[in-house]
Amino acid sequence: MNVVKFRNYIMAPIAVLFFFSLVSLVTWLAGENFLTIINYIYIGIFASLGMVLYAKLPKRKKNRGRKISMYAIGGLLFLVMGVLGRIDGQIEGFFFYILAGITAGTVSHYLVAKIIGPVFLNRGWCGWGCWTIMILDVFPYKRSDGRLPEKFGWIRYLHFAMSFGLVLLLWFGFDYGISNQKWDIAGMYWFLGGNIVYYGIGIGLVLLLKDNRAFCKYVCPVSVIIKSSSVFSLLRIKGKSSLCDHCNACTATCPMNIRIPDYIVAGQRVVSTECVMCLTCINTCPTGALEASFGFDLGGKELLQPKSTLPVSIKNSI
Repeated sequence: MNVVKFRNYIMAPIAVLFFFSLVSLVTWLAGENFLTIINYIYIGIFASLGMVLYAKLPKRKKNRGRKISMYAIGGLLFLVMGVLGRIDGQIEGFFFYILAGITAGTVSHYLVAKIIGPVFLNRGWCGWGCWTIMILDVFPYKRSDGRLPEKFGWIRYLHFAMSFGLVLLLWFGFDYGISNQKWDIAGMYWFLGGNIVYYGIGIGLVLLLKDNRAFCKYVCPVSVIIKSSSVFSLLRIKGKSSLCDHCNACTATCPMNIRIPDYIVAGQRVVSTECVMCLTCINTCPTGALEASFGFDLGGKELLQPKSTLPVSIKNSI
């Protein structure tokens, strides 16, 4: 890979490393325990390392960089936070801890990775650290032929509302609290039980729709929070319209089915809140027109590829 091509990637790992270094510094100044500080340093190092490896490795080996990041971050959080730490890292756990006034563990994770993080790093968590996608992405359907109709995207909002409603019902209706000693083991049960449900639904959708990211697109309740923050993201994909030859290779390989050239032609960065900053489009672009960039523009304009509308020649070429 030449130097110019590598520059198209480099802003993403730099932004990740800077953000988590800043989080570690703030955490240290706030007097948090040493393990928490190490945790954020660890995440920053492996997320940025995964991005650099993805940029530098040969085409057929690039996904090894993503796997290293996913398993190092998602696997660590799954085992250390959920299983060994007995902390519910699912969205229900986030709601429970908020109601209890407990800010450590799940709440700090959501605050850093899923509320503040997307403002700096877009949906980088979804692209490089999610323990759900860590498992779903072992299936061979990394590229789908488009999105289901828009109404299916509302399932995740219903899922979000149902999760929140369940927590409120248990908390206020059945006096379910988390202040007693039993919460430790209960947290692990909630976490493991929630993941069994998520993996079951996710794998079912992967096989039904032939799409590894189907759960992320239509069902994941956490994406409701992340999409809201990523409207203001500073890190986005940028394109040079003078280099774009409108081949649509980036759209054909985008796991979230974003119509990337439409943004480039309009002189915009990719402001879709569906972008997970996976950097696949940069890798795919044959003219080097795309790059990761840092700036400010309000997001939320969604230009997505409907199912079965990609040209046959494009689908056959990937």
